[in-house]
Amino acid sequence: MNNKGMSIVEIIVSVALVSIVLIFMINLLITVKSSSDTSQNKSDALINRALIVKEIEKDFVDYELSGVYSCNTNSITGGVRAILPSTAKNIYCLRFTFNNITDSGYLIQYVDNNKSIIGYKRGSNQIVRESAYPMNPSDNNSRGSIESSCSSNSYENCAIKIVMPIKDEENNNYSIRLTYIYKRNNFTYSNINSNGFVSY
Repeated sequence: MNNKGMSIVEIIVSVALVSIVLIFMINLLITVKSSSDTSQNKSDALINRALIVKEIEKDFVDYELSGVYSCNTNSITGGVRAILPSTAKNIYCLRFTFNNITDSGYLIQYVDNNKSIIGYKRGSNQIVRESAYPMNPSDNNSRGSIESSCSSNSYENCAIKIVMPIKDEENNNYSIRLTYIYKRNNFTYSNINSNGFVSY
């Protein structure tokens, strides 16, 4: 031991303490970044849902919704094709018809290059956003649904409720939910079968 310097033991202990502090700081930074990423993903999912719902509800009000249908092969290759890349798969789609405009609106969800995409298109108006995890056709609780309920009087108002499920890896729900009130004799819709929205 040198009276004017540090012993080997003191140097080893100092290096060990500095290493422990550095490891703790790096671990803390990783944890903070992970928490920040999770918060950002949740925020993005909420914003995406709000933007798409706003566009659809605006069309419902402006053009008067007259019908809701699951998309068929013709509508997938026709009206929706503009927002679908050729590599899209697991495509779920709903078509909205309106009284005051000839263009149909399409609510669509699909997977492309391992990214889940959700969007709405009517004519040249469209919004496409990356979403949280997509619907899973093998999961009964992850399928889209359309439900209609009416009063007993055939001329009374009815309500149609539409759900396109979107959840993240923590099972948080960011589903697109739409409700529309209509007169029974001025509206048509297709019941969605047990397979949920049509998948191609």
